[in-house]
Amino acid sequence: SVERIETVNRMSNAMLRKWVVADKRTFTTSWTMIPSLTAKTVDGKWGGVDIETFYNTTPGVFTLTIRNTHGNQSYSVVFKDFSKEVVKRFGTHDWWDMSVTLEEV
Repeated sequence: SVERIETVNRMSNAMLRKWVVADKRTFTTSWTMIPSLTAKTVDGKWGGVDIETFYNTTPGVFTLTIRNTHGNQSYSVVFKDFSKEVVKRFGTHDWWDMSVTLEEV
C-alpha cells in the first residue's frame, strides 16, 4: 500500500493548493505452516527461526529488494510489525504462521 505525505491548503480565493512531499510504501507478507528450521523447508531457504532472528537483530534500516519481470526494485525499510504463532508441534521442529510488515523510510 502507499501513504501519500502531502500538504493541502485552501487559499483565500477558494483555490486549493496541494504539495506532495513523498509517497511512502508499506509492504506486508505472511506465511502459513512455515517450518521453524531451515533444514525442513522445501527450497532450503530461511525457516521461521531465521526470519525471527533477522527481526530481532535488525532494529534499524535495511534494504528490501523486490525482483520481478521488470527488474529489481530496492527500498530502504524498517520493521513495523512482526508476529508468529505456533500452529503445530512435530517431533524436532514446529510449524508456524508468521506475518511481517515493513515500512519504507
